[in-house]
Amino acid sequence: MTPERPGRVVLLVVSHGGAGDACDQVAALQRGTDQSWRVVVVENSGDAVERGRLRSLGAGEARVAVVEAPVNAGYFGGARLGLEAAQPLQEWVVVANADLLPSPTFVERLLSVSPDAVVAPSILSGRSGRDQNPYLVERPGRATRERWRWQTRWTPVARFGPPVQHALRRLGGGRDTGGTSPAREIYAPHGSCIAFPPAYFAHGGDLAHGAFLFGEEITVGETCRRIGVPVRHEPSVVIRHAEHGTTGVWRSSALLVAQRDAVRMVTRLMDTNDSS
Repeated sequence: MTPERPGRVVLLVVSHGGAGDACDQVAALQRGTDQSWRVVVVENSGDAVERGRLRSLGAGEARVAVVEAPVNAGYFGGARLGLEAAQPLQEWVVVANADLLPSPTFVERLLSVSPDAVVAPSILSGRSGRDQNPYLVERPGRATRERWRWQTRWTPVARFGPPVQHALRRLGGGRDTGGTSPAREIYAPHGSCIAFPPAYFAHGGDLAHGAFLFGEEITVGETCRRIGVPVRHEPSVVIRHAEHGTTGVWRSSALLVAQRDAVRMVTRLMDTNDSS
């Protein structure tokens, strides 16, 4: 293992009922080849048992801090709370779901890549074994955006329409690559794990997102276009997605409404940027 240099990589882990997964995630980092990491876990559920488990995790590992959101702040909303608690920053900020297991070389490999781009790591699906990146290689055109709006407009269509099941997971974009694609620039990274270099924040990037949940990938893609920081898929940086998350493929009516609202927001953002 390399000597411990705390804080070069900070993981902002947003947890909603994922305390067990967060504990596994920290254990995976502890087994890693580079120990220059720290973790800020944002507890988003308000559940007393969850909070107790995360407090115990923080008490047992000095590199772990726990932030208890006063209300469910959503995914990037929770990440923003974590970012405030993580100051001052060192090199990389990784926004992640709780149900992700970093490979032993995750921190080491991330620190070895050029910090001039947002990194979309190789996210190996626990269901299929395939890489969930690149999420979107190219920026969606107007026809694709209109299809997204139609697919999410009515709850029965969003829940049962065959093409929509794919859209529910990926907002209609990206393709599984099996982890075989080379490092390359893409439009948007998969939202379950995104690594931001200092350049992203130095050039005016942030974690602001106009929806409670879903569509964060598009916001990142549009922000990177605006500030001139590329997004790069780096297959050598590997993390495994257990996919225990609370959104799942079968979604409640409330989650489908959240997805519809997110689609409206991100497509409006792209439409606006087309004309600016």
